[in-house]
Amino acid sequence: MNFRLIRKNILVFTTGEIVSRILNFFALVYVARILLVEDFGAINLAIVLVSYFTILLGFIHDDIATKELSIGVADEIDFRNSVLSLRLLISLLLYVILIIFVLSYVNNNSVRIFAIVYGLSIISTGFYTNWFFRAKEKFLPISIGLVISSLVNLISVFLFINNFTDFNIAIWIITLKEILNSIILLIFYLIKKPTIKFSINVNIVKRLIQQSYSLAFSAFLLLMNFSK
Repeated sequence: MNFRLIRKNILVFTTGEIVSRILNFFALVYVARILLVEDFGAINLAIVLVSYFTILLGFIHDDIATKELSIGVADEIDFRNSVLSLRLLISLLLYVILIIFVLSYVNNNSVRIFAIVYGLSIISTGFYTNWFFRAKEKFLPISIGLVISSLVNLISVFLFINNFTDFNIAIWIITLKEILNSIILLIFYLIKKPTIKFSINVNIVKRLIQQSYSLAFSAFLLLMNFSK
């Protein structure tokens, strides 16, 4: 066990998390101060609603993908392509279901629009490759993605949100932050492993789902309890 590498990864990841959270905190405080209470509440409600759908991606859980890849798989390329392909496919399906659900059951027009816009982050979560870098013990790309996306988010908030009428811009900025984070990490992934092919190995998927469903269900129950 390489303790030096472990200490380095802990330091890099912790630093990235702390810096990212601080930047996000200032952005959130600024947005909350500018927007009307009802608009800020509608944005938060939309984010919670989308979170329920995002959790369903956990049926191909990134923690399980990390574990499987770290202990070694027979065909790593096949494994990586299967995880990426299925998570992206599920995310697209979830976004379509979200749109149908929101248009059918959500009466508040602001929440409806915010949920559809922020729902795009479900797709970006589908190609978020943090599981690969965690398995390879390469935490620097993850931290870089967190910090850059949070910094761009903060700068965008200060530049484009000037009064309470900018609530539509706010939800787009929040959404693009999530998408940017995934894109940055995907770029690092392509640099490391340029081969990406849409393919799904049924045996790999079956094994991942069998290990993931209990984690996804637990996360869903926790979110329900937290959102009460």
